[in-house]
Formats: sequence, structure tokens, C-alpha cells
Amino acid sequence: MVVGGTERGGIDSVRVGERTVLSALRTDGGIGANIVVCPCSCRRELVGRAGTILESLLVASGLPLVTVQWRRPPGAPRLWSLEVACTLLPDADRVAHMVGAAGVQALDEAHPEQVLDLVVNPRPAQLDVSEGDEGGLSVGMRFASTVPVTLLISVGKLGGRPTVATAATHLPAHERRCATASGREGPGTLLTDTGVKEIDDGTAWATLRLEGALRRLELTPPGAPSPASGSDLFWSGLGAMAIGDGAGCRRVLPLLLSDGRTRWPDGGDAPERALHALLAGGTALMTGEPGAALDVSEALVGGTLTTIRQSATHADWALWKMALTWLSDALLHAAPEALIEELKQEAQLGPGSAGSVALPMAGGAKTRTPGPADLLHLLIGTDTDARSVGEVEAGPPALEAWALLRRGDAEEGYTGWRRALSEGLAGGPSGRGSWDPAGEATRGAPQTGQLLACLGFGLLGLSPDAPSGRIRIAPSLPAHLSAFTARKIRLGHSLIDMEYRRERDRHRYELSPTEGRVPPTVIFAPSIAGDVPRQVFVDGQEVELDRIRVGARWRLHVQLPLDGVRTIEVEGR
Repeated sequence: MVVGGTERGGIDSVRVGERTVLSALRTDGGIGANIVVCPCSCRRELVGRAGTILESLLVASGLPLVTVQWRRPPGAPRLWSLEVACTLLPDADRVAHMVGAAGVQALDEAHPEQVLDLVVNPRPAQLDVSEGDEGGLSVGMRFASTVPVTLLISVGKLGGRPTVATAATHLPAHERRCATASGREGPGTLLTDTGVKEIDDGTAWATLRLEGALRRLELTPPGAPSPASGSDLFWSGLGAMAIGDGAGCRRVLPLLLSDGRTRWPDGGDAPERALHALLAGGTALMTGEPGAALDVSEALVGGTLTTIRQSATHADWALWKMALTWLSDALLHAAPEALIEELKQEAQLGPGSAGSVALPMAGGAKTRTPGPADLLHLLIGTDTDARSVGEVEAGPPALEAWALLRRGDAEEGYTGWRRALSEGLAGGPSGRGSWDPAGEATRGAPQTGQLLACLGFGLLGLSPDAPSGRIRIAPSLPAHLSAFTARKIRLGHSLIDMEYRRERDRHRYELSPTEGRVPPTVIFAPSIAGDVPRQVFVDGQEVELDRIRVGARWRLHVQLPLDGVRTIEVEGR
């Protein structure tokens, strides 16, 4: 039995000998990506509006039997829908068939010695069978299921159906193998659910592109030079951090550790080891797993940091100070107090041999040459950090959009992000649904990482602190949007959904915990366009909140224990 098809499309044909017994097997699950082919089997991900579907194909060795299974990844909604269509015996002029509870049995009257069985599990909610326009039998199925959907296609003598039924009993083992082989950890990663195809499909495609690129990094032999520059790896890792992909961050970290320098978007360079430390701290803040951050910190204390500081420039040490702050926050409850205190004390010192306490310079960042830390303070620093940064060169379109969002220009920032997302989805450097060129030079996915980081850190304003059990969510949505939903915002083992709806001047946010052991604390700080908000309601009760002017917008602040669905409504003037 031979199965043919394309990576992005469906299964084109299933042949037994010279006969095509099935053709044009298609689903509404989306476009294929990240295909993995092994002897007698292959696996890929279908990326579409409804999210990601894992498709597994198995050709039984020595039997005319093919199994195709579709399943949602861990953390997806329990009830899901799928439509499947195919043509049975497409070359047959006359087909006799019978429809039963288990599926369809078809017979080419020119070959009565062979019967085609299409066995379906679970039973479809709708099954339509009709004569094909160009011959054969056209089959359409619609499933509303809480379990994986499986098709078994077999060809043999009329009495062969019991053999197919026996083979079906082994599917749970194959199902578990496919889930393990998928490389996905935990409950899943950030996605959008807006109903706008280019946003939802683009975000899903970018997520899968980044995950695929970071999985390929594991093919780098131990001790071999990194196939991507430190900067490419850093932006790839930051994108993984933004969408809650802890496994992706951990794939980047071992390759980023270097004492060299790497290029920076403004045309300068940055110390790679400081970027490694920053990403290690950020990964721990997102996942709550301190392993890498603790290893980095233990290697730095005891004199190494002092040596680095004494030879560092002001620009380099500003980046190190940011990394040390993240590391000390990430190691709360996970490291000795003396180690954390040393990180904090070093972060207070200035560069050079004097080791004096760093003081703010008159005129701020505008009176000196910007360094790597200036861009990162703007993109992932606190609101105070972002306001203190002068003009910096952001570089690629996604970084420019991200910088605009952080400066309070939600309209231009959102437009730039959506434009970059749509251009890659329509046709990027490596074809449709790509933002980075293929090849050895960019085995990470820095442009894709920047695009996803712009979504997570810019548009949604995520700032996780898993060791403390809290996360800041500070969405900056443009004034023209009336709806936006983000799902699977990750904080440690917790997942949060945020849904936004607007009716005229009334903005309604709903925060929902969807998975987790301990209710997280959410510092919710939405940015609202227009005049100062007139009224604010939390779970229906009017409250007084702090309001800060950021550009032409107002940012509100409220802290909520997320022990259930919480609603925040803002009434404009």
C-alpha cells in the first residue's frame, strides 16, 4: 500500500498495487506544517483558525491498512469539530456501497474480489455519501468530538473487516506515541481567537514556525558552534518566552552561552553572555522553573561579576544590571538569600573598578549614546523604564511596532504588527506563513520571535513573575477594535484567557483561569484611548483606580486574585 500527498495539503492518494482506492482526503483543519516522516508513518501539524491539530498517518507493515488520526494538542478545548472529505475508488465507473454504524463499505463492480472498508471512530455527527462527479464515491463527514478522530482504510476480501476491527484496538498505543513524538510540553502556548483569519492564522503559523525552528536547534552537535548568531537566538528565545513555550527557551539557552559579542538591531553589538543571563532569568519568571537561572547565577557570583563589571562599558553594564534584576527576582524561594543579595548589590553598582553606586545621569538617555539595554528597557522593562528611554533605533518592523505600543501609540503599533503578520502569512522569505529565510544562516527564527514577542509583551503587556505567583497583563488595544481574545497566557503551571469587548464607550475585559493549581494574582493595567475614564467596575462593583496618562491614552491599575472569572468594565466619557 502506497500513500501520497504534500506537506501543506492533504493526502492525494492511497494505492494498492496499481489501483487508487482513495483520493483527495481533505479536512478543514488548516494548512500542514512541521512534518516528521519515518518509515511507514508521518506526523504533522495542521494550522488553521481553530488552532492546531496533530495529524498522524500510519501504514501497517504487511497489511493493506492505513490509519489516519487527528487530535487536538494538550490544553485545547475538550469539545472540538472537524470536517473530513474524500473520494473512494475514484477510478471506478460503478460502485456498490453500504453505509453502517462503523463507516462505509464500497465495491468496484469491475473488481468484485476486493472490498474497500472505511472505518470511522468515533461515529460522525453527519455522514454524507454520494456518487462522485468524475466517478467513485464521494464521502463527507462532520465530527463533534471530545476524543481523537480516526479513519481506518483497508482493502481485502469481504470477510476482512474483523481484521480491521482487531487492528483498531491498538490505536490507543499509537495515539500515546504520537502525543509523545509531537515534542509539545504542558498545556500549550499563547494564541489569539479574534475571528479575523489573518490574525488568528498568522499567530498560529508564527507559533508553529518558531517551535519548529527551535526544535531543529537540537540537531546541533554538542560543542559545535551555534548555527545562528547570539542575537538571532536571543530574539527567538524571547519570542518563545512571550508565548509561554518553556521548552523552546530551554532549547535556546545552551547555544546562547558565549563570552563573545553579537550584532544588535541598531548596528552595534551586545555581550552575548548578558543576553543569556537575561533570557535565563526571564524563562524562570515565566515558567517558575529556576534551574537554568540558578546555574547562571552560581557561575556569576564569587568574583566573576566583579571582574565583568570592572571591564564593562556603561552600555554593557546597563544590560547586565537588567539581567541581574531578572535573575534575582526569578530565584525567589529557589536560592540562598546570600546569592540573591549579591546579585542585587552588583546591580546597584556602576561599571568600572571604582564600583560606586550607579546614579541617574542628568538628561537621561538622551545625553549619551544608546546601548542594547535602552532598547530592551523600552520593550520589556517597566513603564518607568520605557518612559525614561530616549530615541533608539528599533530595527525590523516588528520591533518598531513593539516600541510604538510600549510608548503608548497603540494605533500605529497595532497596525505595524498586523501588517508584518499579514505579509509573512501571505508570502514571506520562505513562502507562505514564514517570516525568516530558510537555511543554515538563520536556524533560529528571530523575525518570528520578534513578531510573537510584540504580541505578548507589546500588545498584551505581559510581565510574568511565577515565583511570586503573579502576572501583569497590560493590554494596549487600538481604539477601533471592538473585540480581541487571547488564550493560554502562561504563568508557571497556570493558564489564563483574556477576552475584550467594546460597545461604544464601554470597554469590558474578562479574565478567566483555565488551568492551574493555585489561583494566580493578576495586576491588570489596560490602556484606554480618549478622555479620562468616567467609571470603572470590577465584578459589577464600582471602584476607584489609579490612572496614569501615557501619550494620548490612560492606563488603569487593579490587582485581582484570579480565583474565578473576573470582569473589569471601563466606562468612557
